[in-house]
Amino acid sequence: MKFSWKIMAVLAVIVTALLSYGVYYTQGVPTEKRVVTTLCSYEQNIRCNYTAYLKPNVLYGETIGKGETIYIKLVDRIDVAFNYTFECSENGSISIEYLIGSVLEEPSENGWRKPIDELVSAETAETENVTSATLIAKFSYNITEINGLIEKIEEDIGYASSTYQIVTNVGVNTTDETAIETISKSVKERVVLKLNYMGYMERTGVIEIEAPEKRLLGSITENRVKKIESAIHLKTAINVALAAWIVVGCSLTAWRYRTGRTRFETLPESERIMKRFEVIESKGMPDMKTVTLSSIEALKKLVDDYDLTMFHTKMTEGDVFFTIDNNIVYRYVARADNPA
Repeated sequence: MKFSWKIMAVLAVIVTALLSYGVYYTQGVPTEKRVVTTLCSYEQNIRCNYTAYLKPNVLYGETIGKGETIYIKLVDRIDVAFNYTFECSENGSISIEYLIGSVLEEPSENGWRKPIDELVSAETAETENVTSATLIAKFSYNITEINGLIEKIEEDIGYASSTYQIVTNVGVNTTDETAIETISKSVKERVVLKLNYMGYMERTGVIEIEAPEKRLLGSITENRVKKIESAIHLKTAINVALAAWIVVGCSLTAWRYRTGRTRFETLPESERIMKRFEVIESKGMPDMKTVTLSSIEALKKLVDDYDLTMFHTKMTEGDVFFTIDNNIVYRYVARADNPA
């Protein structure tokens, strides 16, 4: 199938429009994305355990631990183990600093507080290496002496509460000097022994222990922009394709036009006229007064001006194109050797 230059031009416009839309669409395609890279990770873990050492009794043995009811009257002392660990994925120089303090308090809005570090012994041990550090603190609470202190305070102030608290505050500062950057983390935790009294004539009750259990995660990250190569290649390809097609499409259309024009010019004049104008075939020409015109353009102008019809017939002198107006035949004779 042969395409005329007009069909070629339409195809060129359609393809150009599609490629132009492709260029427009790819403008919204991101060519970069933000990438978060973890340079190192670290975590802090806090675990606690406790043991209650009892006076001679028939209910328990010498000690009890988590999950058991701790009766104030049976307890001599309570040991709480506070374990803190810091671990990092990168080597570094790790150091730990800590601060420990204990108070006895009546926790109501108008309650009192008294430091009791002398009644809470604290033993600590530290270990450090290039990737981790550990702090182990053991708090020993002399419940018998603390009960005696509570009774003296109640006698002094003339008021007895049903609840008291022994609060040990633990603050830990950890510094890790890595090659990436220095990590500095602080935690503040509380170990709380709640003394819940159930009677006033004879001070009995139970002790509840609140000890922290935590896992704290952290990391050092780096944000950077990464190029999306596929999107960059797509944008480049669609822009190059559009530019190339404009050149190729215009060239093909111009070539097809020139080729068609050259072929058209080689046709006999009668065929060229038949292709250019709307003509009706006739078996002959009416026997009327005849006016011969010098060009097909003159005949075409007459047809257009007066809304007439152009006819074609073959006669001895050649191909005749004519029209009729007011019983007069206007004609133009195209001979085979007549130039265009």
